[in-house]
Amino acid sequence: LDKIVRRLSPDLVESTVAIMIDGGSGSGVIVSSDGLVITAAHVTSVPGKQMKVLLADGRELPATSLGVDHGTDGAPFPSVPT
Repeated sequence: LDKIVRRLSPDLVESTVAIMIDGGSGSGVIVSSDGLVITAAHVTSVPGKQMKVLLADGRELPATSLGVDHGTDGAPFPSVPT
């Protein structure tokens, strides 16, 4: 398991983002090459919410939440392709 985690770590770090919204922050993961990010519904709370996404390389990008599922606490939104 240790070898697998060490091999995957660089990609995992690059895929993890900070989400800055309404004076707070949360985390998310880029799940597609076109910049789709998944986070928890409690981070974005409602569809259409404006936020900024901070990438591992320091870039800060605008994003808008697409939707939320409070039952699973999931929320997708697009970011700019990385």
